[in-house]
Amino acid sequence: MKTLSKPHKLSILAMMTTLALILSYIDSFIIPTVILGAKLGLANIITLVVLVLFGLKEVLAILLLRISIMAVLFTSAISFVLSLSAGLVSLFVMYFLLNLFKGKYALISVSIMGAVFHNLTQIIVVVFIFKLEQMVYLLPLLVLVAILTGLIIGILAIILIRLIKRSVPGLKS
Repeated sequence: MKTLSKPHKLSILAMMTTLALILSYIDSFIIPTVILGAKLGLANIITLVVLVLFGLKEVLAILLLRISIMAVLFTSAISFVLSLSAGLVSLFVMYFLLNLFKGKYALISVSIMGAVFHNLTQIIVVVFIFKLEQMVYLLPLLVLVAILTGLIIGILAIILIRLIKRSVPGLKS
């Protein structure tokens, strides 16, 4: 199979970064924050797609760019800290699990666990920074939300991966 040229790969990754930014921005408008910090995590569709199709180095670059740009343009320093810590923990958990469990439904499970660890990390960071131990009481609800959103994001990532593989020759299987 033909591999991607460097300019072609770079252009695809630039588009993925842009999509992640757009999805992250849209995500902030979809669900009013009834549950503190709960979001669909639409940008994680791109995180999963890039992790599967390109690898850890590329998805790490996109994650760092997305979180940094969103923080500078739309959020605060504390949002940056929460997003960065939870995003990195979630990414490394997903990377580990994706390599551990390869299979047809692995990506959905990986997505769910990524969402769970994202929420768990944010709660831990909030408790550590603000000494708000009562935030731990939100964990059961946030885990339920993470399971639902992780399932949705995992399914959407699988669909997008299939579409991209059909339309971009040279991507790894």
